[in-house]
Amino acid sequence: MPDGKEVDWTWATLRDVAMKLTVDKAGKDATQAGFDPKTTRQWGFNQQWSDSRGMAVLFGGGGIVAADGKTAKVSDSYKQAYKWVYDGIWKDNFYPSGEEAGSELLAKPNEFASGNVAMSYTHSWFMCCMEGGNLKNKWGVGVVPAGPDGKVTVKMHGDTFSIMKGSKNPDAAFNVMLDIMKSKELEQVYGGLPSGDAERAAFFTAKETQFKFKPGDVTWQVFLDSVPFPDVPSHESLTPNYLKAKQRMQDFQSLIQGKAGLVMDDEIAKLEKDLQKIFDEAAAK
Repeated sequence: MPDGKEVDWTWATLRDVAMKLTVDKAGKDATQAGFDPKTTRQWGFNQQWSDSRGMAVLFGGGGIVAADGKTAKVSDSYKQAYKWVYDGIWKDNFYPSGEEAGSELLAKPNEFASGNVAMSYTHSWFMCCMEGGNLKNKWGVGVVPAGPDGKVTVKMHGDTFSIMKGSKNPDAAFNVMLDIMKSKELEQVYGGLPSGDAERAAFFTAKETQFKFKPGDVTWQVFLDSVPFPDVPSHESLTPNYLKAKQRMQDFQSLIQGKAGLVMDDEIAKLEKDLQKIFDEAAAK
C-alpha cells in the first residue's frame, strides 16, 4: 500500500488501490479532491469480456436459479458483487462504464490491452488478445482477492468438445476434434490452460516466447494455484429458458454499466421477477 503498511489482499483493498490508479487528465487520482471522472485517462480496474453472471463471481459462487432449478433467485453473493461493480463505476469511478469501455481510449484494441486500465479480471484465454495493444510485454498476472469472509473464489471456465447425438458425421467430427486437440499451434491460439501437467509447462513457455518475456517475468504459477478455488455453483450452471434468460441478463449488465442513479436492490428485484416469468415459460411448454 502507498503508506507502506501490509494489508490483506481483498476486494476492499483492490478497490482502494484501483482508485489510486484511476487518473484524470490533470493527473489527479480518484481519491483526491478535484478529481474529474469526466476526463479520466486511466482506470484502475475492470472485468474484461465477462457476462453479467461471470462478473458477479467476486464474493463466492452463487447464481440466478434456486436449488429447485426453477425459481429465480439472485444469490446474496451476486447481489453484493453487482452493487460493488455499480459503485465502482458510478460512485468510486475506478471501473469504466459501458460508454467509456467503447471509447477510442479503451476500445483499441480492447480495454486492458489499450494500456489505460491498470488491473483486469479475466481468463487465461484473454492472452490471445493482448498482441497489437500498447502493453506488449509490460504486464503480469496476480492473485484474485479474497471476499469479506476471507475466502478466494476464482471464476473458471472448463471448456470441452462435444459431438451431438444428432450429428450427421460423428466419426469425421471425432477425427477433427482429435486433430484440434493435438495441434500445439491451435492450442496457443485458443488460449485455454491445458489440463495436462506437461502441456501446461509447454503452454507457459510458448507464451513467454510469444510476448518476449524472460523466464520469471510472469508468475505463471498463479494460474495453477487458482484451480482449487472455482465458483461453486458455477456461473455457467444450467438455466431454464437459457437464451431468453441470457438476453435479460445482458440487458441487466448494460443497465449497470450504462445508467447512473439506480437503486440496485430495486433493479435486482425487477430482474428476479422478469427471470421468473422467463423460467415459467419454459416450464409451461
